[in-house]
Amino acid sequence: MVGGEAGFRTVKELGKTWYGLIAVEVPGGVGAVIDTWLQMRAFEAWLGSGLIPWLKGG
Repeated sequence: MVGGEAGFRTVKELGKTWYGLIAVEVPGGVGAVIDTWLQMRAFEAWLGSGLIPWLKGG
């Protein structure tokens, strides 16, 4: 992270803080997901939807 860049957050129900940082802004105005749980859930959804055809079972 670099000072001045945007962060993307979500509200948390548990923990010491009210928010969780899930992504940070990168050059080009897009976000890079840094939350590993969110990355895992997205990967599982893409895999289950057939969006990663080269990973289908043999």
